[in-house]
Amino acid sequence: MLKTSAIKRLINNNIANLLAPFFESHSFKFVKGKHSFIKIFDEEITQIVEISNVEWDFDDTTNNHYLFFEIQFKLEVPRYSKWLQEETGEVFNVNGAMGILIEKVQCYLTLDLMEIPANDVNVYGLTSLSHRFKQFIAISFSGVKYPKNESIISVEEFSNEVAEIALNSFNGSSKLQYIFEQYSHELKINFLHIQSYLGNFEIVKPYYQKYYEKQILEIKWLTENKSEYLSKSIEQFKNFLTTVEKLTGIKYENPFESYGTIKRVSSKNQQVQITDN
Repeated sequence: MLKTSAIKRLINNNIANLLAPFFESHSFKFVKGKHSFIKIFDEEITQIVEISNVEWDFDDTTNNHYLFFEIQFKLEVPRYSKWLQEETGEVFNVNGAMGILIEKVQCYLTLDLMEIPANDVNVYGLTSLSHRFKQFIAISFSGVKYPKNESIISVEEFSNEVAEIALNSFNGSSKLQYIFEQYSHELKINFLHIQSYLGNFEIVKPYYQKYYEKQILEIKWLTENKSEYLSKSIEQFKNFLTTVEKLTGIKYENPFESYGTIKRVSSKNQQVQITDN
């Protein structure tokens, strides 16, 4: 198998060099330490195209080395992240430190064995063509094309045929509103706060309400099952109530201070009661 240091060199040289003409023509800059092409898209969004999940394989019938990898299109929102931490103390770190995954394309790079220095190869790791490689090649000849994630294409095909399509799609998704729409149905709280950041309090109110009710049901279940996580969940729920009031002025009562009737008081002094069975 290839040593880790050799794979890093192949990422930063071979793969990056093949991708650079396209992405640099669109104002991206390659950052070796992050294996990524990075561009400040607008005052809110930073675009990241990361070479990720790199795996090596070897075909002893052709003496070729293969690098399988993903080209991941991600977004970072630095100003929102800073605002959220300043306003709430919460850290916006969803889908990893390198940002929010929007799309990914699976690719492979073919290398001739003679291109690989002998000291970069661990001979004890050389095996015949793996099942993973056979599966990928079978998929690649099946006619399945981008944007279906189960397809795999050569990095050359990506650069020549797919990159433009992928980047146009990525540009269309590089909006805070798009991020909210993609994740709001999952009721991930950091994504819900995006609308508060934009000042769209009426839009986000129903989502905060759903999150509030969902947390109540979860804590009730934890209570009934005497879960060891009950105390922590109640504390997180309390933090949620404080955060929403601070961001929007919506004030929810905490039913777990007394375990009685559950009431909600909104910024318009509306009340909703949910009684225990």
